[in-house]
Amino acid sequence: MATLVTGGNGFVASNVVRALSEIGHQVISLDVSDPDKFVTDYLSPWKDQITFHKANVLDVAALDKVAETHQIDKIVHAVAYTPGSRGPVEKDRSKSIVEVNIMGTLNMLDLARRFAVKRFLFVSSGAVYEGLDSDKPLHEETRVHPKAFYRISKYACERIAERYRDLHDLDSVSVRLGGPYGPMERVTDYRANMSLLHDWTGKAIRGESIDVVPQNPGDYTYVMDIAKGLATVLDAQVLPHRLYNLARGVATPTSQLVDAFRKAYPDAKFTDPLPDDLSSSTVPHVDVSRIKNDFGFEASTEPYTGLTEYFKWRAESGYVG
Repeated sequence: MATLVTGGNGFVASNVVRALSEIGHQVISLDVSDPDKFVTDYLSPWKDQITFHKANVLDVAALDKVAETHQIDKIVHAVAYTPGSRGPVEKDRSKSIVEVNIMGTLNMLDLARRFAVKRFLFVSSGAVYEGLDSDKPLHEETRVHPKAFYRISKYACERIAERYRDLHDLDSVSVRLGGPYGPMERVTDYRANMSLLHDWTGKAIRGESIDVVPQNPGDYTYVMDIAKGLATVLDAQVLPHRLYNLARGVATPTSQLVDAFRKAYPDAKFTDPLPDDLSSSTVPHVDVSRIKNDFGFEASTEPYTGLTEYFKWRAESGYVG
């Protein structure tokens, strides 16, 4: 039996492919493009466990062909058009974002139904909490009102997956990711929204000065922690809940992030003076107690350790973007 990971060449999904391979899964990595050198090099130690397929999640016939070729018992659906909520991409590609993110998910859910897949994991995003100001933790039952297309699509797909479960007895679960950074984050045709630490690490290795803008503390979660958390939920014998937050769950002030960054990469050049941390009693923080209580899982990698691994990957892969 095999696990199908959609969007397998992407940032988070390639790390999911790696995490699943490390624990013995046979993985089918499906993507709209052939794997590039970054992907093949990163996953090289597990190449005998991974089969790459080029297919579009909007092409039902192509998806069926993959499912007919392999005995798939689990699916991690990570395909997403991630344009960011600023700039022209969301405006110019509105229809494409909705088609890929919502219709692509619907196609995968229906494939899971028709081929009797045992578990379907939808990779959602903490971005659904857009615009919420609260001094209380943002937990899975918090009412959300996303506005940007990417964020709307993630929330819509959570609800669609839940409805498929109710109507078709499909074992589905959604996981909202928070603040991923680390190896394999790079600009692609479907990912234009880069993390803060992608920007900082790129500038550091290029010898450029890093401008730090005032901002509230953020949750920075090392991507392999996220990948291992998704693998934990995917392989759990019982799912007590159908929606989980997956993040470090710790708001890291900018000053602490800069300190960890300088320790991981002493040659980094920051523009002085650094701004003071913003302090707001309404900075929302994600509650991750559900995934910890249900499965004993914690995303515990500290920023210094995660950044050290990030710089190591950049050096080994030659990625300077």
